This record gives sequence, structure tokens and C-alpha cells, in this order.
Amino acid sequence: MRFIDREEAARRLSYERCIPVRAPDDDRVLARGNQAAILDGLEVMERKQAHKMLFANLAEIAPAAELQEMESEIKRLLNLPPDQKEAEAEAVFRRLAVLCADQLSRKYPR
Repeated sequence: MRFIDREEAARRLSYERCIPVRAPDDDRVLARGNQAAILDGLEVMERKQAHKMLFANLAEIAPAAELQEMESEIKRLLNLPPDQKEAEAEAVFRRLAVLCADQLSRKYPR
């Protein structure tokens, strides 16, 4: 097993550099809080369809039905009015994070 440093991990997780990734020890990111990060995530999903790149990378390890369900949930979220979109975004992002973590933990067990 080869260990990688934080910068390499951030580079790999940046969805081919479409999503700006900041170092986890950056105080500005922590001070902004989860809601600002979620709004940033919504923006890159709307503008660059970043979630589709994520699903393409997960396609080899995740069940197709789970990915399709999550993709339709994100599509529904992105089509909501702005106020409702912001109100529901955190729950969708939590489910997306759990899906990714579950699938990646199966691919890369400890």
C-alpha cells in the first residue's frame, strides 16, 4: 500500500480539478461553516455538473440503482426554487456523502 500526502489527496479528490479543493487545515474553510460549503457544492453541480463526474467514478463500484436514485434526487434538488433548494440541500449532501463513503470503504477496506 502506498500512502499519499494531503496535497495529492486533495488533487485526486478535486474531480479533475473542476471543483476547488482547499487544504483541511485552512481556517477560512472551517470558519465559513457547512452551509457555505454546501452552497458552493450546489453551484458546481449546477454550473459544471460535477456530480455526474463523481457518479462516473463510482459507477464501477456502486450499484447502478443507488447511483440513479441519488442522481434523480440531485436533479430534483437543482430544479427547486432557490430558497427551497438551500433549505433541502444539506439533507441531500449528507445522503450523497454517506453513499460515497459506503462505496469507497468497500473498494478500499482498512
